[in-house]
Amino acid sequence: MATVAAKDTFKYFAYGSNLLCERILINNPSAKFYGIGKLSVIASFGLKNSDEPKPYLDARNIGGQEGKVSQPRKFIFTGKLASSKLGDVVGYQLGFDAPKEESLDIWLGSVATIFNADPTSYVYGVIWDMSYNGLESLDRQESWYNAIQVEVEVVSQIAPPGQQESADGADIGEHRVQCRTYQLENVTGAGLPSPHYKEVILMGARQNKLPQDYIAFLEAFPDNQVKQTPVAYKKVMEMLERERQDNAQ
Repeated sequence: MATVAAKDTFKYFAYGSNLLCERILINNPSAKFYGIGKLSVIASFGLKNSDEPKPYLDARNIGGQEGKVSQPRKFIFTGKLASSKLGDVVGYQLGFDAPKEESLDIWLGSVATIFNADPTSYVYGVIWDMSYNGLESLDRQESWYNAIQVEVEVVSQIAPPGQQESADGADIGEHRVQCRTYQLENVTGAGLPSPHYKEVILMGARQNKLPQDYIAFLEAFPDNQVKQTPVAYKKVMEMLERERQDNAQ
């Protein structure tokens, strides 16, 4: 299986709210659909948020997490961010968590995170092709997280109707790409997502036609039943309405 490197763009693997095209375009207008990705038993390489994604990294490391909290509550995943160690290879599993000593009211609940898991575990997501000029904006959006480099299996490159495709996103068969993604360390191990945040994730999963069994897996997550509408959700709905009106003209 070949590994494909980026040229003047970098690949970003999204598995949370940025699955939804309209969500990622709010802060990252250069994002273009590259494909559906599967993050499994490929190890990750830790980066600082200021680092640029590197097309080829052979060093192996273990992955981590990504999260948010509103009310402390134990969830079904209890994976911890393991210490970095060359040669380690693990699987990844999606869950929800929150950073310590952070107020994350933007979603009124915990957010999606990738946890270390057994080698049979995996996470599906969308691979976005982005201009290097958008790296700072993406890092700002994910400012609670550490950037990591992961190798992702490309399982499909069929773009949903209406989405802009990457210039190098033509179907070239089975391959892997190096992607930037984000994980949270110093997590609380507690918290549930708001129903609004979960809804946006599901909208993105359905929009991009992630596997049905994985969508069912996402649907099964409980939420914190918060009734108040999060600020971030309002922005996403405004973007969707703007797009609907543009398409109607």
